[in-house]
Amino acid sequence: MSRRSWVLFAAVSVLWGIPYLLIKVAIAELPSAWVVFARVALAAALLLPLAWHRRLLHPLAGRLGWLLGLALVQVSLPFLLITVGEQYVSSGLAGLLIATQPTFIALLAARTDPAERLTPVRAAGLGIGLAGVVLLLGPTLDGDARQLLGAALVLSAAFSYAVGSVLVKRRFSDVPPLGLTAGTLGVSTLLLAPLARSARRSCCRPPSRTRWARYW
Repeated sequence: MSRRSWVLFAAVSVLWGIPYLLIKVAIAELPSAWVVFARVALAAALLLPLAWHRRLLHPLAGRLGWLLGLALVQVSLPFLLITVGEQYVSSGLAGLLIATQPTFIALLAARTDPAERLTPVRAAGLGIGLAGVVLLLGPTLDGDARQLLGAALVLSAAFSYAVGSVLVKRRFSDVPPLGLTAGTLGVSTLLLAPLARSARRSCCRPPSRTRWARYW
C-alpha cells in the first residue's frame, strides 16, 4: 500500500477503537440505556437537519416498516448489546469481536443471495475467520461466566450489524447513504427514548484518572 493508504488505515483503526474505550468509561458512571440514547440522539440531531435540507429523506417514504426494522438491528439492538457487554469484557476485546461482522455478513449473504453462494475458496475464508474468533477468545477468556456473557453479547451485536447490512442491500440500495443513516438514527432515537427515560442514573461523577487503566 501507499503511504497515504497506511495513514488512512491507521486513522480508521484509531477511530474504530476509540468509541469502545469511551463506552467503557461512560458505563462506569451512567446506565447503559443513557449512554446508548445519548450517542444516537446526538448523531440524529446532527445529521437529520442536514439530510432534510438536502432532501435526502424523501426516498424513505413508504418504507417506514423496513426502516423501523433497520433501526432495530443496525443501531438500537447492537448498541445496547455492546454497551451491556462491555460491563464484562475489556474495550479492546469488544472492538476486536465487532470486527467479526464481515464473517457474519458473508454467512448471511450465502444464505440469502444466490450471487453470493459459497465456493470452496469462500468457504475456506469463512473457516479461517471463524477459527480466528476462537483463537481470539481462547487466551482472553478464562472461563469466567461474566466474561463469556459479555463476549456473547458483543458477538450478537456483530451478527445484528450483519443482518442490518444485508437489509440495506436488499431494501435500501437506492437510498442515499446520508439520508438512510439520518433516518435510521432518528427512528432509533424514538425507540431508545423510553428505555433512557426509565433508566435510573447511578451517579454523575466524572471518572478519575486512576480509573482509566481499568477500561482497556
